[in-house]
Amino acid sequence: RPGWKVSVFAPRAGNPVLIECVGQSSDPLWEADAPGAGNLALSLLQRNERMRLDNLQIRLQELKASPPPDLGEAMALPVGPPEAPSGYFIVYSPPDQPFSKEEDRFLSLLEQLVTPRLTTLGLVQELAEANERLEVKVMDRTADLRLALTQLTEINQLKRAFLNNVSHEMKTPLTNIRSYADLLRRYPQQREKNLDEYLGIIHGETVHLETMVNDLLSYTKVK
Repeated sequence: RPGWKVSVFAPRAGNPVLIECVGQSSDPLWEADAPGAGNLALSLLQRNERMRLDNLQIRLQELKASPPPDLGEAMALPVGPPEAPSGYFIVYSPPDQPFSKEEDRFLSLLEQLVTPRLTTLGLVQELAEANERLEVKVMDRTADLRLALTQLTEINQLKRAFLNNVSHEMKTPLTNIRSYADLLRRYPQQREKNLDEYLGIIHGETVHLETMVNDLLSYTKVK
């Protein structure tokens, strides 16, 4: 509207910060020096609700604020979620021109139109951030699974090599036991001559085989 001056604020670290002024070089309530009253614009905006200050010059004169602004009224409009607004407007009317009912309805409608859109944008931003965090977690999890798969493959290769080696080692004493048992069975005429020697070999290979079986069982229990 003609004659209106507008200040735009954005939340930073939990507090509104002035980011833009329209029709004025700075925000009068932000710059006003009122002893003991603190930052007047900040006090107004931190309420997180629609606020209207009439007779602005008189109020600031009572607070002994300087410099006194050449303004009529101030309307504070938080936009966005009520518990955490996405932004704030302070609209100033010209001197001796308070906000009319039509202007008040216009500002109320503006707040009602902007707030749900900013809320939606905030939800979209939160969803995008959640998706990014999820993607990072998926990538981390995928890397962990790939590492686990690599380690599992290496373990399986070691197991396969171990079993092949054990199989080969176990065949040797079995082959010797079978060979000497066959000699004793096939050549009975030499049995008396070679019996002790062959039985000794068979016994030794049996002990060797028993040792390997016990080692294999112990390895299986550990795994």
